[in-house]
Amino acid sequence: MSGDYSSRNRRMLKRFLPYYKKYSGLFALDMFCSAMTTVCEIALPLIVRQITDRAAHDIHDLTAELIIKIVGFYRRELLHGVGRAYHGREN
Repeated sequence: MSGDYSSRNRRMLKRFLPYYKKYSGLFALDMFCSAMTTVCEIALPLIVRQITDRAAHDIHDLTAELIIKIVGFYRRELLHGVGRAYHGREN
């Protein structure tokens, strides 16, 4: 039964690809934006972990300056990725 679905999906994909070919650039941009969204969603918990680990170890290590730097780095990377995706550039 699984093989039947697989062959049906392949046939449907072969019929669909010629229509989608002219939108391949848009598809690539969409995939890039999706990847950037995933990276940002992974980065935020890592940032929160960094902040809470520092606070748990020694509260005096957790300064407003450190938090601003970490959040600023996250925002810069997020905006840099969005800007690259918007302008369609690799670097």
